[in-house]
Amino acid sequence: MLYHGEIYGNKFTDFGVIEKLYRPHVYSYRYWSDNHGTERVDENYLTITYRLESITGGTLLKVNQTNIKSPELYELMDSQVWSYLLSSLKQYIEPQSSDLT
Repeated sequence: MLYHGEIYGNKFTDFGVIEKLYRPHVYSYRYWSDNHGTERVDENYLTITYRLESITGGTLLKVNQTNIKSPELYELMDSQVWSYLLSSLKQYIEPQSSDLT
């Protein structure tokens, strides 16, 4: 799989492999991104797993990311990337007020 995008003006491509896809509850993939500052080798691939669980009044999203090897990459993911990705996901999922009329 390939994800192309832009975050804060920086274009990127993620190269990945889907590990698990159990619709609609689990999606997990391994990937390497050209904006991580690492070599494209297996040991530098990160894994992200999304899990959805039904809870009273809605759905709980659990996200787990593994194999972050450097403090710099962890800081980048924690301070910029995850807030951007999760806000984009929220915007995509939640209905717009114009959709409700």
